[in-house]
Amino acid sequence: MHSATVSLSVRVIPNASCNTVVGWVEGKKLKIKVQTPAEGGRANEAVMACLAKALNLPIRAITLKTGEKSREKQLLIIGLSLKAIEKALNQKE
Repeated sequence: MHSATVSLSVRVIPNASCNTVVGWVEGKKLKIKVQTPAEGGRANEAVMACLAKALNLPIRAITLKTGEKSREKQLLIIGLSLKAIEKALNQKE
């Protein structure tokens, strides 16, 4: 595994019908839908868990950098390069 650290822009859609990484929007922004409502940080946890699962990473490898109470977030991902992240997510589509 790489020791790379990537800051990733994410747009979150809470209260969705399922937890899923939708794909890339507006260039390098990742759209993620989660079933959890945006209350008490629970949606943030669901977003990190969903992305960790999609990237086959432990949840501790993903941290919330900015956007705790916003749909627009910055996540810090440790262990993969941006290229590796794009490749892993593109294979899921």
